[in-house]
Amino acid sequence: MSIRSTPSEDSTIECAHCGASFYFELTRCPNCGRNVYPLETDSDDDRTDAPAANNLALIGAILVGWVVSGLVGGVLFFGARSIFGAVAAPWASSLPLWIGVPLGAFAGAFVAASIAKEKPRPVGGWVGGLTILTGIVLSGVDHDLAEGGFWTLGNFILWDLIVFFGFLGGEVWKRQQRDTVLQQLFVNWPGEAELYANLLAKCRQDANQAERLIEYERQFMPNATRRTLLESAVQRWERDNR
Repeated sequence: MSIRSTPSEDSTIECAHCGASFYFELTRCPNCGRNVYPLETDSDDDRTDAPAANNLALIGAILVGWVVSGLVGGVLFFGARSIFGAVAAPWASSLPLWIGVPLGAFAGAFVAASIAKEKPRPVGGWVGGLTILTGIVLSGVDHDLAEGGFWTLGNFILWDLIVFFGFLGGEVWKRQQRDTVLQQLFVNWPGEAELYANLLAKCRQDANQAERLIEYERQFMPNATRRTLLESAVQRWERDNR
């Protein structure tokens, strides 16, 4: 069965295994699920370079997240400092640090995870760990770092909190990919049953083909829910059949 109702020769290819015609940019036949270009054709050098390139991408994402955490943490720190600066209570002087830096770590970890698109919690943890350095720098704005000792219980608690918020930022991004996006609580998004019925109709009620299209999307989003995979499969089908 062809995935295109009226395929044109210049934009489709034919599967060597089942004869189905489909959009030429797809690497896997949506009808039988077979790879058009076998993985065995990849060179050994490409496979060797892939892990190194992936590690560099993760490091780059972490560094970008650290920069974001410093910017957000600094803005929140000085903003809270201007608010609580006039408060005479002892706790007021340290409150900007406890507010700004952990929230900065959260924001930076979220951005880093969205760039890396994998290992969101470890990436968030690394961003949180680096953000401790930002906290140390900002803590010297109002306090002498040597005053009262550097290795204090309060500092350890703050550092743990920063790292925790880093992990939390990565976890929130991960859960966002699993359909817990806040905006979905307020927008009337189509449900799983509706999306599946739509995809099934596009596949002319061929349930096996619909499942193959869903599994094709899972290659790109292994942690996504079935609803997200359905939505992506419908969008890809509509894009490929314009």
